[in-house]
Amino acid sequence: MKYLKILSMFCIFCFVFILSSCNIKNYSNLPSGSETETPVKDDEDMELNDNEGGFMKIKIDNTIFEISLEKNSTADSFYDMLPQSLNMNELNGNEKYCYLDSSLPANSEKTEKIYAGDIMLWGNNCIVIFYETFSSGYSYSKIGKIVDTTNLKKCLGSGSVVVDFIK
Repeated sequence: MKYLKILSMFCIFCFVFILSSCNIKNYSNLPSGSETETPVKDDEDMELNDNEGGFMKIKIDNTIFEISLEKNSTADSFYDMLPQSLNMNELNGNEKYCYLDSSLPANSEKTEKIYAGDIMLWGNNCIVIFYETFSSGYSYSKIGKIVDTTNLKKCLGSGSVVVDFIK
């Protein structure tokens, strides 16, 4: 009888310990009517600590894209400026750009290939979203990468577009 009580207590302790170590993530769907229904992490999951990378989002019309941030001072500084709504202009049929009012720390590297979904800084104050993959000889500071680029080109359109950068 005594062993049965001890065994029961041990099982309860193990059960509680296992449950307390579970990590449950909440995901919310995009607003109804959006074309991409990729789960978006809660703001709590998207905290960015200095130089540890993290996530942010961009909203174009009613579509939200998740961005995985680089682990560098450029990404950290840009994240600290959010939220930010930018009117981005078309360039070369493969990118949207906007000059910021202030400068960011640059970590420029020559980039041989740019991929659709790359978000980079050109110079020290020009944010660029690329929606086509192509070869390049320019130098950029990496900020992040859109996780799922489905419908990105369609959402950005062919002219200027307002992009909301949010935490």
